[in-house]
Amino acid sequence: MLTALLLAGAALAFSVWIYRRRELPLPGLWPLALLRTGALALTLALLVDLRVPAPVAPGGARSALLLDVSLSLAGDGGRPWREALDSVRAGLAAEPALVLFGERPRRAEPSVLDTLRPEDRASRVAGALAAAAEAGAERAVVVSDGRLADPASALAAAERAGLALRLVRVGGEAANAAVERVRVPTTLERGDSLRFELDVRAEGGAADTLVLELLEEGRTVWRERRPVGAGSVRLTVAGALPPPRAEGWVRYTARVVRAGDAFAADDALDALLEVAGRPPAVVFVSVAPDWEPRFLLPVLAQVTGLEARGFVALADGRFVPTGGGSDPAAPVDSSAVRAWTDEAALLVVQGAGEALP
Repeated sequence: MLTALLLAGAALAFSVWIYRRRELPLPGLWPLALLRTGALALTLALLVDLRVPAPVAPGGARSALLLDVSLSLAGDGGRPWREALDSVRAGLAAEPALVLFGERPRRAEPSVLDTLRPEDRASRVAGALAAAAEAGAERAVVVSDGRLADPASALAAAERAGLALRLVRVGGEAANAAVERVRVPTTLERGDSLRFELDVRAEGGAADTLVLELLEEGRTVWRERRPVGAGSVRLTVAGALPPPRAEGWVRYTARVVRAGDAFAADDALDALLEVAGRPPAVVFVSVAPDWEPRFLLPVLAQVTGLEARGFVALADGRFVPTGGGSDPAAPVDSSAVRAWTDEAALLVVQGAGEALP
């Protein structure tokens, strides 16, 4: 309030000085001076971002209780969730406003606690803190297992709003591994290899080894073992896969396996991509490779105006795709090459001899 009064006084003094010293002494200037004062005061208030306290109900406190409703609280036999409910019920007398957060924040009445279940796949608290501050809260108590997806954003939101923040942590340091994100292309041409990225989190427990898997329509197409240390660890794993077998929408499932995992609900995550038909193309298959494909592929593409795709044979019977982009592609088997050659607008085979593979 003091800041607002000082700004209004400064704006009034400046307007009076302008109209007494700089303007001609004409009648009717004082209403204009008052209008300028109001405009200047409003501009200054916007620049300094004055905080206007929200009204509080009589007898209420400027505080809020934020409850995490993410799936991770259902782990360890539901013990973290039971502890969270006990903490919330005990704190409702002092923190009358209840806000639930997970994938999104929402206000709730205490009566929902009897039927509420932790079902959100994410735990983001920054939005809930901002909502509590906008409702007039000056203090926020967060009840969570601490597996927050946005701790830095939450601290920044609390600092901007001037919220006093306290975390009530429930559950223990149980071992857990989770797939946080699967990144695959949204569309893929039939016969193209697939590049993917996985974001995996491991926390709690001693040093261990994670088994990472990627399944195509339930069939394991990639597996890798990764050692992790004790405490909280985040991994980003990238790789390439042979072309999908199916067409249309294909479901890929990323999965992480950890011995003694206390919470299985976050061990797998799905991603969908669409395998589409490809446009006509020039296909160059090199059975006895040399430097020729490197120079001939661009020439064929330029002359025909079509996409040019090459396949260079390896000693183990697989082929390395070339010409499909700047990123290296994973080797494919002969069936993937045949899918391209069957639909090729122009097929060029180098070094086949008397019999084609």
